Amino acid sequence: MCPAHRHGKLLAFTPAVSVASFVCLIVPASATVFAGDVPTKSFFSHFIGKFCYDFDPSNRNVGELKLTMSRVEKSNGKYPASGKLIFLLFDDEGKHWKKVRDSWQESTCEDKESSASDTVMLSLPEGKQEMEFQIGVRQGLRPRFWYFMLASCGVELPEPLKYRLHTQNSNWDWQREFSFDHIGLYMTFKCVFFVSAVLAALTLKASYRQTETAPIRLIEHPYMK
Repeated sequence: MCPAHRHGKLLAFTPAVSVASFVCLIVPASATVFAGDVPTKSFFSHFIGKFCYDFDPSNRNVGELKLTMSRVEKSNGKYPASGKLIFLLFDDEGKHWKKVRDSWQESTCEDKESSASDTVMLSLPEGKQEMEFQIGVRQGLRPRFWYFMLASCGVELPEPLKYRLHTQNSNWDWQREFSFDHIGLYMTFKCVFFVSAVLAALTLKASYRQTETAPIRLIEHPYMK
């Protein structure tokens, strides 16, 4: 058994955990955003992240992506000065992501482009400090994971660049920021929190009942004799 003073600390800690969990539940969920620096090599392949999208049998848009490219320092030159900087999207079909993932480092830019579900050529015109690229996602068979990459094909990089990718499941209202494999988890966590809070309250009540008649027996289990 635990010493009495440790048991008392646990009893005091239980309500604190419940309150902290409740605060976490009521704080709005933040968006699914990937951000980072564009590598400065002439040839590179940079993995950004993945996101699971819902599906719609009518083949309407089920998701959105907004990619923002911005300069680190103010300048007016064209970016990239030469070569190709490509944003690549792959769904988890065998002919797309599964086809190139194992040979990614050895494959050429042309191989990556031909296997991608969608591609966007990225550039910043002269005088532009930031550009946004919006892409819609359609799929009609089942939910799928989508993988996002940046690839450089002989790019001349005159300056540093940053990217920010915001992904959304369009048809899920207040849960649109969640990857589809996380949809519904909020309500699950909420139910677990309330059940835990009830059990914590019952435990405290049973423990304090014991201390009223025999304070030195606090180390005993509140339910078991």
